[in-house]
Amino acid sequence: MDKPKKISISFYLNKQLKDRQFNGKSHYPVYARVLFNQMSNRLPFTTTFKFGFFSEEEFNSFVNHRTDPVIKAELKDFEQTIERIIRFEYGIQEEKFKLVGLKEKLISYQQNMLRELEIILNRLLISHLGIANIDPNG
Repeated sequence: MDKPKKISISFYLNKQLKDRQFNGKSHYPVYARVLFNQMSNRLPFTTTFKFGFFSEEEFNSFVNHRTDPVIKAELKDFEQTIERIIRFEYGIQEEKFKLVGLKEKLISYQQNMLRELEIILNRLLISHLGIANIDPNG
């Protein structure tokens, strides 16, 4: 069996975009650079911390050194999700797979997961409350 192709994900402050000022310091959005099979793509990393904008000091501490447990978990989840999407899509498309559109695929998978979760929770709630004659699919 072939060894799986390496996926590299690194984070950086996207200083090509306009900064936001917080407490007199420039803050920039964090982006992920994804490398796979000699292809690369860049996409935004979303977090609730300061609306996703970091100063250089915060980026170094929270992203590079992962000192904040919440942001550390968000980064790990993001990396795992991206890796799963790439491995799944590559498994179907093989050499035809491209990283182009990775951001849209990420959004689509997240939306589908939320819909499925909503359906499951509705079914559990209806079952728990013993409510009949209600469509559990919404």
